[in-house]
Amino acid sequence: MKASDHQKIRELFDGYLRMYATRDDRLTAWFSDNFSGFAGGGHVLVKTREEWVAVTRQDFAQVKEAIRIELKDLCIQSLSSTVAIATAFFTIHLPIQDSFLSRETARLVLVFRREGDWKICHSSISIPYGLVREGEVYPLQELMGRTQALEAMVGERTAELEAKNLKLAEAMASIRTLKGLVPICAACKKIRDDAGYWHQVETYVHDHTEAEFSHGLCPDCIPKYFPSAREPADPS
Repeated sequence: MKASDHQKIRELFDGYLRMYATRDDRLTAWFSDNFSGFAGGGHVLVKTREEWVAVTRQDFAQVKEAIRIELKDLCIQSLSSTVAIATAFFTIHLPIQDSFLSRETARLVLVFRREGDWKICHSSISIPYGLVREGEVYPLQELMGRTQALEAMVGERTAELEAKNLKLAEAMASIRTLKGLVPICAACKKIRDDAGYWHQVETYVHDHTEAEFSHGLCPDCIPKYFPSAREPADPS
């Protein structure tokens, strides 16, 4: 292919992508009267220009806002002085929340024929997985269904995480511990707080932890405070 012809086909291809992405109806003027092709995941082989114009306008009506096409690879071939083929791989970014189609590779083949001016006489585009339903060009129903299912799953997981975080926060709030050095009197065992006041051990511990005290006497203190009390007999 001559360099000038290659440049012309590339300009035409870029123009096609630009008008297609911006949903420009003037693109329909580029189609040859002798046309064939198929769209997306459809099951209909288009054999006339009129049918393809209708498919294109259906496409533009289904997705009215501009789309973004991310070209990944392109090959332009010359079959003769009047026929050239452009084969492209790209991703399509629709103006909706989409976590599926935008990650997949679409494939496009355009056949250009010189009919005075260059015209598109064939177009075939493949969208992955056969997601397209009857009456669609793009699989919007499938994409929206998948997005809603994903959002529901995320919502459930978020609720579970929030519940676990709440339990963890409650558990952390109930934990109060003493750390570091605690100044205690070697004689009376009172503890000095940060303000310099001295407190009974049980008072200090009660104020700084969740511990509660129950009072009693150990075996060593019973004779000191109750001399008349006898220790229980040794069962042996």
